[in-house]
Amino acid sequence: MEQKKTFLFSTLVLILLGINACVPQPEISTEEPEQAPGIIRFTETPRVWVTIAPDNAATPSPTPTVRQISTQLQGRIAFQSDRDGSLEIYVMNADGTAVSRLTNNPAVDVFPDWSPNGDKISFTSDRDGNPDIFIINPDGTNLTKLTNAAANDVLPSWSPDGEKIAFVSDRDGNDEIYTIRIDGDNPIRLTNEPAQDLFPDWSSDGEWIVFCSTRDVNSEIYKIRKDGG
Repeated sequence: MEQKKTFLFSTLVLILLGINACVPQPEISTEEPEQAPGIIRFTETPRVWVTIAPDNAATPSPTPTVRQISTQLQGRIAFQSDRDGSLEIYVMNADGTAVSRLTNNPAVDVFPDWSPNGDKISFTSDRDGNPDIFIINPDGTNLTKLTNAAANDVLPSWSPDGEKIAFVSDRDGNDEIYTIRIDGDNPIRLTNEPAQDLFPDWSSDGEWIVFCSTRDVNSEIYKIRKDGG
């Protein structure tokens, strides 16, 4: 009976993966788009991000052997979820217990990132009309708005010393990498390209910021000094 269940489950997974692989791709248009898309358009239908098993996964054994975790799970996880009707920020233990909702707003709250010492979480919210960077305590208290530009400020990333946040903004016309102090002062534009520069992240020593850019047509990984050099 167990072998039959496993066979049916494996068959269902392969069918679902086959359907996903057969979805037709949109035709590539040679016409210029009416408007260059930004990285977030909150007037559009929100995307739903899912995890899909790789199509080269091995067939499960009928009698699997349970492997014990050799190290103790530590820390907590911050994540976004629409489980309560709108995209909000949550935290939970590394083993999935103690799930706690930090934000409660009909707006879109996304892209959480922990401060290095774990006492703050930055995220993006459009609760004031356009996406801005906010900071909140892990218990949901002390909500602070960090950016206040008439633009899309998204994808925050803490510096290793906890003094600055790198983020993406289209305040100068297209998506570029910026940094700002956690008190909201001294926003600095690091990149200056007509392409999209996205997903900033700091090196462990805080001297470099890596990011994704389409400046060479397709998306590639680049790095830049924290001062833009």
